[in-house]
Amino acid sequence: MLPASDLRLDVDFRDALLRAALDSIPGETFIINMKGCVLAANTAGHRSLQKDPEDVARRIRRSLRPRPMTTPSSFSLTRLYDARGRTHFLAVAGRSPRESSALAPEAQRRWSLTPRQTQVLELLAHGLTNRNIGLRLGCAERTVELHVSALLERIGAESRAELVARFWRELG
Repeated sequence: MLPASDLRLDVDFRDALLRAALDSIPGETFIINMKGCVLAANTAGHRSLQKDPEDVARRIRRSLRPRPMTTPSSFSLTRLYDARGRTHFLAVAGRSPRESSALAPEAQRRWSLTPRQTQVLELLAHGLTNRNIGLRLGCAERTVELHVSALLERIGAESRAELVARFWRELG
């Protein structure tokens, strides 16, 4: 068991790591609980909360509600679990389809992507699941999984989140 002073440093260190990780994501980013309460935010998220907290709360609540696959959301949500098994979400503000469409040709050129990989990457950038991407592109979910694996390898990313972050950060 660590002495209390060491445990406090550990908590401070984890908080600093969390802030750094959130700030590496461009745009508004929050960690929220199941009720939509903000637990942590990056710098852009803090700015939005200071400017118009009601708007942020409304967009977060709307993103938590079930919706049809074709209905866009303000935030892309990634489920997270804490040490006690409670569910939280990483909520990353989405960008408009027009923005990703403008960046897609540059992604294709820079990373030597096939046209289909470029389409998959563009839809990933909007937080769509493999299943929803397959439905949009008229292909099997397993085929999308293969494209995502190829994208991860080609771009040198370790996760979908890193892939999407690099798309927006390096090209946007």
